[in-house]
Amino acid sequence: MLPVSLLEDPLETAGPFAPYATAVHLKDMGVEAYEDGFLLAEVPFGGGCLDLEAVVDAIRTVRPKVRFTLEVINRDP
Repeated sequence: MLPVSLLEDPLETAGPFAPYATAVHLKDMGVEAYEDGFLLAEVPFGGGCLDLEAVVDAIRTVRPKVRFTLEVINRDP
């Protein structure tokens, strides 16, 4: 698992791990600076820091048959 809460770039992280992927679970997260660090919140796809198309392309290039699941929030965080 590669949580964005460690503040890595999702695309830079996906590339090196792509050859080892057997399944991928994605959700988009919003990140905002905060006096004690940062705030992290679940957001709908496109509302956060994930470039979904680029991440999927990077993984599919190496593992074309890998399975993806998308986590879509159904509440107001």
